[in-house]
Amino acid sequence: MSSTITNVIDDGSSASVAAMKGRLLDLVLTTGIADNKATRAWRLKDGSIGSGSTKDIDLYDLVGEDIGAGDGRDALGQLMVQKQIVAFVLEKTGGAGLLELMPTNPANYCTWVPVLTVAAGNALKTGGLALLVQPAASALRVTDASSHKMRLGASGGAVTYDLWLVSRHYGT
Repeated sequence: MSSTITNVIDDGSSASVAAMKGRLLDLVLTTGIADNKATRAWRLKDGSIGSGSTKDIDLYDLVGEDIGAGDGRDALGQLMVQKQIVAFVLEKTGGAGLLELMPTNPANYCTWVPVLTVAAGNALKTGGLALLVQPAASALRVTDASSHKMRLGASGGAVTYDLWLVSRHYGT
């Protein structure tokens, strides 16, 4: 990631400064349950929500979500039971509306999921994304039946989105 800030002065000259340059994320994960390890990966591409509607997603076992290999399964057909999320990426990819995350909390909501809403001024516009990465051995915990759901909402128009999850299916 890099940026340069340029200021055009009244006489037409300009001054520039490199404000930021560096890697935002430099992470390589291998298989396992310790630091910098994961055992599952899952991506929902082009999910959609109608204007004014919400969608609840069960992060523990993804029941009701089929990305092509069956309900609650990853792209290889393995059951997606997630006890820890290592990387969570939500991107608004299209539509006229704004994508909200946790506009209201569903029952048994996942407490670490951030709140992105129109009311708070941080709902996602097209191209916007929410990124959480916790590669430590004690990553973002998902507990079935008590802290495992998140809610998406579309405000002001329909939305499309992508959701990526990298996780561990065992461990504490």
